[in-house]
Parts: sequence; C-alpha cells; structure tokens
Amino acid sequence: MNIKKEKVKRVLLIFSIFLVTLILIGIIFKQSIFNYLVNSKIESFNNSHQGTISIKESRLSGFSDITITKICLTPLTKDTLLTIDSLHADVKFWSLLFGNVRFRSIYINDFKISLLKTDSTDNFNFLLKNKFHSDTNSVPRAKIINYFDRSNIIFNALFSHIPDQISIQNFSASYKHNKDSVMLTTHTFSLCDNILQSLFLLNDGKHKSKLQLVGKIITDSRIAAFKIIQPGKADKQIPGFLQNYKANINFDTIFFSFAQSTEQAEWVNLLGKSYINHLKINQPAISQTDILFDHLKFDFNIRIGDNYFQLDSSSTVYLNQLSFNPFINITTSPTKQITFKIHKKSFPAQELFSSLPEGLFHTLYGIKTTGDLSCNLDFFVDLSIPDSLKFSSDLIRHNFHIQKFGTINYTSLESDFEYTAFEKGEPIRSFIVGPENPNFTPLLQISPYIRNALLCTEDGAFFYHRGFIPEAFQQSIVQNIKQKRFARGGSTISMQLVKNVFLKRNKTIARKLEEVIIVWLIENQGLCSKERMYEVYLNIIEWGPNIYGITEASLFYFNKKPSELTLPESIYLASIVPKPKYFKYCFEANGEPKAYVKDFILTIANKMLDKNMISENEAKNIDAKVKITGVAKEFIIHSDTIPVNEIIDFPK
Repeated sequence: MNIKKEKVKRVLLIFSIFLVTLILIGIIFKQSIFNYLVNSKIESFNNSHQGTISIKESRLSGFSDITITKICLTPLTKDTLLTIDSLHADVKFWSLLFGNVRFRSIYINDFKISLLKTDSTDNFNFLLKNKFHSDTNSVPRAKIINYFDRSNIIFNALFSHIPDQISIQNFSASYKHNKDSVMLTTHTFSLCDNILQSLFLLNDGKHKSKLQLVGKIITDSRIAAFKIIQPGKADKQIPGFLQNYKANINFDTIFFSFAQSTEQAEWVNLLGKSYINHLKINQPAISQTDILFDHLKFDFNIRIGDNYFQLDSSSTVYLNQLSFNPFINITTSPTKQITFKIHKKSFPAQELFSSLPEGLFHTLYGIKTTGDLSCNLDFFVDLSIPDSLKFSSDLIRHNFHIQKFGTINYTSLESDFEYTAFEKGEPIRSFIVGPENPNFTPLLQISPYIRNALLCTEDGAFFYHRGFIPEAFQQSIVQNIKQKRFARGGSTISMQLVKNVFLKRNKTIARKLEEVIIVWLIENQGLCSKERMYEVYLNIIEWGPNIYGITEASLFYFNKKPSELTLPESIYLASIVPKPKYFKYCFEANGEPKAYVKDFILTIANKMLDKNMISENEAKNIDAKVKITGVAKEFIIHSDTIPVNEIIDFPK
C-alpha cells in the first residue's frame, strides 16, 4: 500500500511540476506565444487566399485580454474590403493555450466594410476561393461541396463560438455597384445576455431610412430570432433597392426565427417561422403599379444534406387568406436536379381570389365566387438532361361559380366591344369588334385556308383544350433551359386573345399570371364560345404597320377579301403573325419570297395535309412563290442582314 501511495505521490508531483512549468512558460513567453498564434493564422489565410490580412499591433494582457489594432483585409490589386481600428477581446485562456481561440466578449471600434462590384470584377469574391496552385495549362477540377459539413460549420460558429457579449461602436457597411451605392451605418451594435439590438441608418444618396434590429440568440437551445422594424414615418422607401434592382420596397416589420434540431445525424434540420407585415413592392418586371401584401407568413422545415437542400411539405406559406404546403428539393450532385410540388385539397375558391395582392391583378380585383377548388402541381428537371423535364398542373373546380366579376366582365367577348391596339405600351387606335365595323369579317366568311394555317402555326389544339397545352408549356421550358434564355413562350390562342383584349401590353410577371387566371375562368366556365374567341382573334391581331385584323391584312398584302385568300397566301400570313413588322425582309429583289419563306409554306402545307385540313392534290400542287400585290409591296426592303429566326418562327 505504501508503495502504491508513493507512486501516486510521484505522479502528482511530476504533474504539478509540469503544470507549474507550463504556467511559468506561459507567463514568461505569453506574448511570444500569442504573437506566434496570431501571425500563423494570418500567414495561413494569406497563403490560401488571393488577399492579405494585416495588423499594426497585437497584445496579450494578463492571460485573457487581447488587443489588436489597425486590422485591414485587402484583396490582391483591389480596393480594401475591411478595416477595424481596434479590437479588444476577453479570450478563454485554456482554449488559447491549445490554439483554439474562444471568446467571452469582443469590443470593436470603427468597423468598416466596403463592398465594391463592377460588371466584371469585385473585391469580396476572393474570400470564397483558394489560390489555385498548378501550371497554367491545367484546368482545376470542379470542387464538390458538402453542404451538410458546411452548414454544421456555420451553425457551430453561430451557436458554439459566439461570445457572450459583443459591442461594436461606429459600424458602417457600404455596397457600390458601378455608379450605384448604398450605405448602412450604426453607432452601436450590441449582444448582451442573449439579446441583440441596434438602430441602423440606410442611405443610398437619395433616400434615407432608419431600421431597428432586435434579436435573441439562445446558444444552448440553438435558437435564433430576429426582427427588423421600420420606425417613424410609414410607407417610407427602403434605400438601395431602387438603384440596384429598380424596386421601390417598404414594410412595417420583418420577423425571422429558426431552431436547429440536433436529433438527426444525416442532415441539418431547421424549423422556423417568418413573416412580413404590410409589404409594398413596385418593380417594373413584376408590375407597373404598387403591389400590397397585408400579411405574408412562412412556417418552414428545411433539411440540408451532403448534396441537397429540401423544403419539407410540412412547411406552410400563408398569403393573406390563402395557405398551401410546397415541397422543394434541390440536388446539387452528381447532377443538379430540381423537384417542386404543390398539392392542395379542396378549399373555398374565394380564399384564392380574396388573397390576390392588391395592385397585382387589376381586372380580377373585387371578383366574388362560390364553390371550392383543389390544386395539383408537379415539376421535375435534371438540368444536365433538359429533356428529362416533367410538368403537370391542374386547378380543379367543385361546384364553382362566379357571382360577381371584378373590374371587367369577361363575357363581353361574346358581344360587340371596342378594342384598343397598343404599340410599345401606348394606345395607337381603337375600333369596334362587330358588324358595326366595315372591316369586321365573321368567322365563316374567312377563308378556311387562313383559319387552318393559323391553327397549325399558333395553336393546333385550340378547339380541344381548355386554354392551356401542358405539353407545349413543358417543351417551352425545355427549350429555354437548353438555350439558357427565354426563347419560347408556349402561349395558346386563348392566352394571346386575353392578353390583347383585357390586359396591358407590359411584359411583367403579374400580367402573365393574370392572363393565366382569366384564360382559366373563360375556358372552364364557358364564358365565351371557341368559335367566337377565334373570330375575335382573327379580327384584332396585328399583321403589319397599323394593320389589324384579317380584312385589313388581306387588302394590305394581296388586295383581296379574306374569303378569297389562297392556300400559299394564307400560310404566308400565318408565318408573319409572331413578328408582323418583319414581313418587309422576306422577299428577293425580283419579288419572290426568300428560300426560308418557301420552305415554311411547304412545311405548313404538309402539316395541314397530315391534319386533313387540305387534300393531297392541294398540298402537291401548292406554289410557294407568293406574290405581294397590295400596298405592302411598297414597304418591302431587300436585305440579307436580318437573321431568319428574327423573321419567322419555324414550327416545332
């Protein structure tokens, strides 16, 4: 027993001597050790990034008080990104001793961030990239990012490494893009006893606005909540959006909170809530007028895995009175895939129409309905294989009826009405669509050649669908993905008619959505017969410079009545509907149509034959050498400078 006690005493003595020695070394060489740690961290960053961190002085007082002055972060050959005049921190000694820096508190004075961006370069992207060490002839491999690991790093930094207390005096952050800029400043930013608060001033040179930030971060429960309030004058524009995004935005309150669940080991799970009160947006690409959202709310359940982001269907979006549960999954590797689903069981139809934001759908405002609706939407695409795209959508009626129309009664299509033609958003002429107008031609008095040719080029299933062709819309999305631009729209004749008769010509998201809803109402509620819709369409569409309707087009191009049009003349007229003003470039100097025009006429003739719209004899004997005999021949320009696809949309 005595021997064992002696051994224990020796071990304790050795450990005590070691500990005392370690403490003495720490006391004697603490500044050198601290300088080594700081310099090694700076050197590591500078060696791995295309930028440099520099400091004027670093000092360790006692065993836990750190002071660093004149901190500067600058990308190579670019403007300075970040400067800090002085940083004081209370560090946990034992973590510092073992190279793992953990802070109890941080105090910062004069903290400045300057983000600069031009069309081709910026001063902040270097933070996301490591230096590439290889010969100039080799190509770096694309790095596969593990989003689960990256998310864990971010949330561990937030909940495990955030100091108990943070105080920043005189903070400013600016963002400058070419000539536009916005600056955020605050005198005090603080985190104390889990409570975060500050009062910011936003300034873009033209507008100023105060924003109050309050928040709470509970590290043990891994919960964070933030609220941004715009105090003072209501309806005040938030600076920065107008210059950078051409958007006028204001709100009363924004709230966002989330809790990180630690129950799952396979993915990062975030459960949270967010809402915006009294949001107003004015952005030309969305709508030409102010859009008002009384209340937007989003309860979310987000999962982040190794190679995917997922919004679970238990998430709920609340838009005024309407709510729905979206499912979104984005897989990033080995290929990028997107899945989007909404399935909403039967709900009161008026919830949908009452929830449409004020200012977004002008003709629908005030509409009253009865009955129920249900909705199903499914979308999938592997972006590496655009043809893999699958899309289906359906809004199903259950005893649905319209009790009262909004600002426009869509049944007006069935009777005579005044139509106004627009060009570049401006009205240029108005005329009656009906017998009162001498240029109006009833459907059965229009040559069947032009009626059928237009169906082949614009909407072959017009008399059979209910306003939409899902397959055509799907093909349009596929083509747009392949060409990486909006190359094809997929509009039906019903959609073109609604756009021309009831809506302004502004190309906005709101107008397109309103167009879809109106088409659905007209087609599914039988507000207008197909024959009348096609009759109106043929009598109002643009066919040339100030040429509207089939009667004016027949006279302008061929000096004929609509009933007298031949097969090749009809196909030619159908060919120029998508781009009517380009007709002038379609002919050679000798008056004959160019080769691509002839090819188009023959292609559509064969398509009409396949649909039994013309006989084999008519298709076989067609003469594609269309001759312009009307006033239009005076407008023809013999030029080869216009690309073929700018003139004619060839059938798919």
